[in-house]
Amino acid sequence: MGEENFLIISRKLLTNKYMNMNQKGFANIILIVVIVAIVAVGGYFVFSKKSVTPTPSQNSETNTPNQPTSGQDTGYVPGQGASTVAEKDRIQITSPNGGEKLEVGKTYDVRWTNYSGKEPLTIALQATTPSNQVSAKIVASNVPAASTGIYKWTVTSESPDNKYKIEVYPAGGRPLVGRSKDFFTISGDQLITITSPKPNDRVNLTKPIIITGKARNVFGEGEFDVSASYLLDNQKQVVARSLATCNITGNGCDWTSGNFVDFKSTLDLSSAPVCYVSVEFYKRDDKTPQTQPFYVLPLYLFGNENCQ
Repeated sequence: MGEENFLIISRKLLTNKYMNMNQKGFANIILIVVIVAIVAVGGYFVFSKKSVTPTPSQNSETNTPNQPTSGQDTGYVPGQGASTVAEKDRIQITSPNGGEKLEVGKTYDVRWTNYSGKEPLTIALQATTPSNQVSAKIVASNVPAASTGIYKWTVTSESPDNKYKIEVYPAGGRPLVGRSKDFFTISGDQLITITSPKPNDRVNLTKPIIITGKARNVFGEGEFDVSASYLLDNQKQVVARSLATCNITGNGCDWTSGNFVDFKSTLDLSSAPVCYVSVEFYKRDDKTPQTQPFYVLPLYLFGNENCQ
């Protein structure tokens, strides 16, 4: 009898211990499951939060400005890059359209069709060098919109070694650009080469703009005229005037020789109310006042509240 009681009591103790162990084990399993669930939910939340913030490559809009930032080597250069608009929907250039032989100093019609927009137009001269380097410079901006239009263009001094096309496109509508179908040439004496700043450079209008280069057959008493202007309602507005002077070297300034000589000009553009100007160069000829520039240097401006 005593042995049976001992066995019964022992059996109960073992059963209770086993049950306690099972309960603790079950509780531990529950605790592990809860921790795993918390980690999983937290990870999902973090992943979801990261997923709704697009990376730069996911953004559908970019802040790339539609203008050059450092001359001809910028991401945006007029005349470079293919249009995403089908050819039939773009502006069509009818003149000059390829094969023409234009002369420096003469005036020609730039003609286009197939423009239905209201934005004013920009006209640019695209140049391709013998080594197939392509660049362009603006020759006219804010040209009134017209579905079929004409612009009187006086050819300025350009390199006879290059081949050229005309571009026409609306402000803010670069994909609509129309180009001459083939190249034309420009002949005549090259009168000037610009060292600095280059066409389409951005310059700080809060500081004097120093223009340097070489010129020939344009000086009068060692000088020629320079002015900066922009178009407003198709009327030229002059911002600044200056003189380009022949640099005096050890041998003097032989501006009458017909050879290229160095020059320098300083312009104050601080009063410019716009972000783009055309710097025009005029021959100094007291007998025959010049009304057409022999060269145009387009510049973008920054440094005031309107031009950042």
